[in-house]
Amino acid sequence: MTHCKFRVLSSCPLLALVIALMSGTLWASDESDGPLDLGPEDVAPGLIAVYRSVDGNGPALHRVDAKPAFALSHSSPHPRIPDGPFEVEWDGVLLVNDTGPITFHAFLGGELEMVVDGVSVLRGIGHSDTNVLESVEPLSKPPGRYRVWIRYRSLKATPARLQIHWEGPTFAPEPLPAWRLSHLVERITPELTRDQKAMAGREAIGRFGCARCHQGALPGVDDPPPGPSLADAGRRLDRDWLMHWLDDPARTRAGARMPALFAEDRTGEVERWILADLLGRRDVDRADNDSSVGDHRAGRRAFLSIGCVACHLVPDQDQSEQPNRDRFGFEGLADRMSEDDLVSFLGNPHARYPDGRMPRLPVSPTESKDITAYLLMWSPSLKRERGIETPTPEEIRAVARRLGVRGGGAEVATALMTERGCMSCHPGLGLGSPRDIPFSGKVTHGCLERIGDDGPRYTLDDPTHDAITAYLAVASMEIHPSPFDTRQRHLSRVGCVRCHQRDTDRPPPIEEVSRTLGGAYLQVVPYQRTPRLTDPHEKLTPAYLAGAVREGVSGLRSEAYTFRMPAFGPDA
Repeated sequence: MTHCKFRVLSSCPLLALVIALMSGTLWASDESDGPLDLGPEDVAPGLIAVYRSVDGNGPALHRVDAKPAFALSHSSPHPRIPDGPFEVEWDGVLLVNDTGPITFHAFLGGELEMVVDGVSVLRGIGHSDTNVLESVEPLSKPPGRYRVWIRYRSLKATPARLQIHWEGPTFAPEPLPAWRLSHLVERITPELTRDQKAMAGREAIGRFGCARCHQGALPGVDDPPPGPSLADAGRRLDRDWLMHWLDDPARTRAGARMPALFAEDRTGEVERWILADLLGRRDVDRADNDSSVGDHRAGRRAFLSIGCVACHLVPDQDQSEQPNRDRFGFEGLADRMSEDDLVSFLGNPHARYPDGRMPRLPVSPTESKDITAYLLMWSPSLKRERGIETPTPEEIRAVARRLGVRGGGAEVATALMTERGCMSCHPGLGLGSPRDIPFSGKVTHGCLERIGDDGPRYTLDDPTHDAITAYLAVASMEIHPSPFDTRQRHLSRVGCVRCHQRDTDRPPPIEEVSRTLGGAYLQVVPYQRTPRLTDPHEKLTPAYLAGAVREGVSGLRSEAYTFRMPAFGPDA
């Protein structure tokens, strides 16, 4: 029975309910035709999605998707959804700006039904991931916002794929744009609010490295170590700075991922001194090997023009006057990195951050020196704590006895690093692997405790604290392998959308920030645009895209274009 016939019969409530249950489109049974009268406050971007296993195994997943599109092959869409056939329903609003008739088609591997304002525009089954599903009925509606409902179900032996296209008399065939899709705020359910908060907690847990110590309690978290490599710490780190950092990383630098590990008493002070004495370099080690100095003026031009502002604040401008967009500052940079260290880091960031958070930009040695000179000139030194009294031999022996260690300061420091789990989060200290410290049963205990505790102490705002708590309540359910979800997290971690627009009509941070820049030799920076990554499969071959991500891009733009594409190497 078609939806139009159903609307004729809907005057009988009981009959309407029966038919709706049989057709699987219950929500459409009580929706009136015509465009919706909505204000900006009534809608939010994306469609409300509910994922569940077809077999009924495991819990449902509620989230907001930018658009109904994926190419999963045989991967589960999320660690909470078991392997095997799954289904997802999307509910929301479609913005139509063109007069009809508008037809839809889809690349489909699976089973699909799409209903717009009661009109079934797509319905059918695709038994391969190259199958094309044609429109059942065109959509002939005046411009406006209309309710849309989509249901997809994967098939056991078919690679799961869905990409919806549309076309009309005034526009050519194109993928259904994400910015045409939204959802009604009034239809946000408690389950969606709960799962959205848990997703934010999952992101925070990966950022802070919680699974490096609580692997068993967080089976679905496999993020790389969040700490920088300390293989060369003895050459580049200053002991006094380390003492200040280890006292409370979050107080030293906003947004620090590392917790405070030591008590705020004399014993904690002695333990910090033992570690800093082992890892920190001495004054005699600070001489630079290369006497040449970069040009800070040229460094400023390079920093602003090649795209560093996508992730970093401009150090010589007032931070309160800059668009934030979750960008990072350079407070205390000169305290922890010398000129030689920073030049080497810009040449190979992955040596310091193996998780890939800092990409390798194609900068020459001269440009690295110039950028280094600029950053160090405008990197404010942090206020150091008062000088502490050097620990006595007896105080060091007391720490050694507590740890059950015999030997000098190096042995005690190594035992301290093992006890505090430093090797789990920092490569370069020796063999380290995630630990499996069980939770106490109270999610507010230990790392999440707001006041006094002997363990790690994170400085968390209330939303982050609540989000982590929400994820811990569902973490045990996320046990199913999902290569698709892993790849999505990798894309988020390396920050592609900081430079490229994807599934939105808002400019990426690099463009938004660059519009506020300018000056000598920077005339073109405010007007530059980056390639869009919405539906890249429509315009780029897989081989070209992989090569561009692996090796960077050159030769496509004029010499006046200054933004540079990082090279991601084997991660491509």
